Amino acid sequence: MMIKRKILLIGHSHILCILDAFSNTFKNVIDLDYLCLHKDKMNGNEDNFPVYLSHAVNDLRVAGDGRSYALVVACLGGNAHNTLGLIKMNPPFDFVLSSREFLEIEAGAFLVPERIVRDVIKFRCVPSFIGLAAIKALLGEQVVCIESPPPIGDDEHVKEYLEKHFIKFFPENRQIVTATLRYKLWRAASEIYSEHCLKLEIPYVNCPESAMIDGMYLARSGYPKNVTHGNRWYGERVLENIIEKFLDKHT
Repeated sequence: MMIKRKILLIGHSHILCILDAFSNTFKNVIDLDYLCLHKDKMNGNEDNFPVYLSHAVNDLRVAGDGRSYALVVACLGGNAHNTLGLIKMNPPFDFVLSSREFLEIEAGAFLVPERIVRDVIKFRCVPSFIGLAAIKALLGEQVVCIESPPPIGDDEHVKEYLEKHFIKFFPENRQIVTATLRYKLWRAASEIYSEHCLKLEIPYVNCPESAMIDGMYLARSGYPKNVTHGNRWYGERVLENIIEKFLDKHT
């Protein structure tokens, strides 16, 4: 009988759809341990995170079967772009994404230099980057980092399911940003994560094309009952992609 390979999944809320996919579809394919991090383990406690991580991983190993992990999949943070651009600010802003200069700019929007947008996103990613470095230092070459889910392109879905914590600081009836700006912010954040992972020598795994529309937006089959994550279907595509890229080639 073939021994199933074992994965360790570490992250925040974006790992939940992957756990759902594992429980419903992949239990006979892989074994999986996970650490779902509460935000207080990262934000404001970065110096303590390596110690917490070491103890948590050791606890998983003691409770498990002692096998080493074939792969460690990290998805830390992943919402920096959403906190910056889901609801229109006053005045509305837009920017030119240098890697996608052909994308339209909203008429009448205040044009912000890309450098400033990237700096804001980077600042919001600092706890996640410290966490990635700690994961790499503890768990070594088996670590990969996965991209957060692409934005939802359907404005009506965004209006209906926008999470309350994104709107509580805005006046009622404030409009949402354009789908194009949602994409540009997500793409900028992904590029920043990719650049940082390159420095850490961590492979960065982009969202599978099968889960996207036109290489930009989340496929409708992946829509959750919110606007910032993916559902079980999306989690299945992500797990399939990880297994194909990093596990199947070693069988």
